[in-house]
Amino acid sequence: MYCISIAEPSAERCMAIMASAQGQMVELRGDLCGLCPEELARVVASHPAVLYTCHLEALDLAWAEEQYRVAIAAGARWVDVEISAPTELRHRIVAMAHSAGAKVVVSYHNYTHTPEVAELVAVAEECWAAGADIAKVVTTATDVKDIISISKLYRTLPADKRAQLVAFAMGSEGASSRRLSLIEGAPFTFVAPNGGTPTAPGQPTLAELRATMEHGHRLEGLATPLRATPPSSKSYFQRAVVAATLAEGVSHLTYGGELCDDSRAAIEWARTLGAEVEVAEESITISGIGSEGFVQQLPHTFDVSESGLLARLTLGIVAMAGGGATVVGRGTLASRSFERDIEVLRSLGIEVESNEGRLPITIGGQIEGQSIEIDSSHSSQLASGLLMGLPLANRRVALTINNPASRPYLDMTLDVMLLFGIDYGAGYGSLGDSVGEPLTVSIGGGEAYRAGDLGIEADWSSAGYLLAAAAIAQSGPAVRPEGYTIGGLNFYSHQADRLIMSQLLIGNDNLIEFANSRTTERTFDGYTEPVQDVCDIVVHPTQRLGTIYCSARNAPDAIPTLAVIALFAEGQSYIKGLDRLTNKESNRRSALVAELLALGADIDIEGDALVVNGGRPLRSAPLCTYGDHRMAMALAVAAMFIGEGSCTLDQTECVAKSWPAFWQLFGLE
Repeated sequence: MYCISIAEPSAERCMAIMASAQGQMVELRGDLCGLCPEELARVVASHPAVLYTCHLEALDLAWAEEQYRVAIAAGARWVDVEISAPTELRHRIVAMAHSAGAKVVVSYHNYTHTPEVAELVAVAEECWAAGADIAKVVTTATDVKDIISISKLYRTLPADKRAQLVAFAMGSEGASSRRLSLIEGAPFTFVAPNGGTPTAPGQPTLAELRATMEHGHRLEGLATPLRATPPSSKSYFQRAVVAATLAEGVSHLTYGGELCDDSRAAIEWARTLGAEVEVAEESITISGIGSEGFVQQLPHTFDVSESGLLARLTLGIVAMAGGGATVVGRGTLASRSFERDIEVLRSLGIEVESNEGRLPITIGGQIEGQSIEIDSSHSSQLASGLLMGLPLANRRVALTINNPASRPYLDMTLDVMLLFGIDYGAGYGSLGDSVGEPLTVSIGGGEAYRAGDLGIEADWSSAGYLLAAAAIAQSGPAVRPEGYTIGGLNFYSHQADRLIMSQLLIGNDNLIEFANSRTTERTFDGYTEPVQDVCDIVVHPTQRLGTIYCSARNAPDAIPTLAVIALFAEGQSYIKGLDRLTNKESNRRSALVAELLALGADIDIEGDALVVNGGRPLRSAPLCTYGDHRMAMALAVAAMFIGEGSCTLDQTECVAKSWPAFWQLFGLE
């Protein structure tokens, strides 16, 4: 049940909200409404399920007690009085309510933080001892760890007590705890009126909460495909399209699977610059405009749709090329912060205008100097853009990338540049191999991208969902002796999400077999080398799924998938890198924790590591994607193996960002 909080300063407006409450409870905040006794009695009598409360700070206590008396006499079914109220006053209100047959909520509010679980349990017990039919424990979340504490409060109590507890955390980090309270067993939670003003930070509207609790897509019929080939890597595809656009001549790209939304955004990016792009089934031809053609197009407005990578590649390239540009985006990208990227650009002398650190972003001027340094601890994407922009500078520039995050993606960028004719050989020798070691790349002015042909390799991020589903299935009661096959993967890929395979190899003997290996070659400047060791992966049955223990700081997109594997592994898994998740398509750190808790997972956070105690019973639940494609696909894998009932997902269309055929492949109608 939902309780709609009302804080309108007129009886008519209060009653209008009550009339549209659709049979739900309503909370009347007497301290905020300020109704006279006659108005209060009329408002309470107009609705059959009113919870009346007054927060007593700075109120005349005699006035407040009279308000409670009027509300109870008018038929309020619940009253809420704070545990911090003067004891005698609280006793009188509780006695008055019970004698009239009304239920009593005794509430605790902490407006600064969330106490430890033991203290929360003690607070709830104190509320019940004070005569509460329902204890209400409300804290303030300063970090997503606090909603773990709220869930642990529920799980510490016996089932009958959970049904008499409403506990959640205020604030943006606590928003999901209101939904989680219902999943954990709360009799109701508080929402704002549709189109109305919340009475506490983080409070959703009735429509928002109902959309996630009641109207999701039912995840029934999902099954691990017996054999599948992941689509091509959108990270490689986007870099290749950009390089082919900056090249003179005709490039040919081949790819597998359906083009995703981010890949289509790159194609439109090329077209707006004047490149001719022909798209055929699993191949595209790009007639590039060359580096000079790109510079001549500036200033230009680049629409990157919802692609964060394309946005940051554009910012970096334009900063090197000079002339100014505006980058605009849509969907979830429009709400993501680019503050750290803006700081880096300004440190290089670039003028930047933005929408309070978000898109649209306009940059002007050109980076000066022959030796520049940036800090890239937050993301590799802007660094990749600056790397790809080096050949567009009118001089030799040495770029040093300090504290590089996601080093494999920088290697991917350099690999694509090499394939399109950029000689960074002198700089490559100074590239560090250790995590965090500075990278320096020096490229001479006058270097030019050259047209090339490239087969875009299969995507290890997408393969991760297939690997996770197959590994979990093969450790369960209905194993497939002949195994599940995932085809066409480059074993030596630069893609960071190969980490998922590595973790399954480390913790599970004989789980994975490599089959049908074949090598392809590439030739440049008269030198031929193997470029892909393509193989199939066969996932065999295993008696138990081993735990995960790794740092995923270089592979943050893999963390949701690794966490799902950890749910079904027997023992404690430890996955570092949560701090890299806060500025993805969602605040993926908070989203992942909330949805694991919704599934009933036993989790904790230590530093920037997610701790998962796996092999525990899970439950079906209404799940949220937060508009994030990686959350949707990882949660779908988890939902396949929930024993009873079925999970729902608030939306399914977001997977088109990276893998449009995902649901079809996994058998969802």
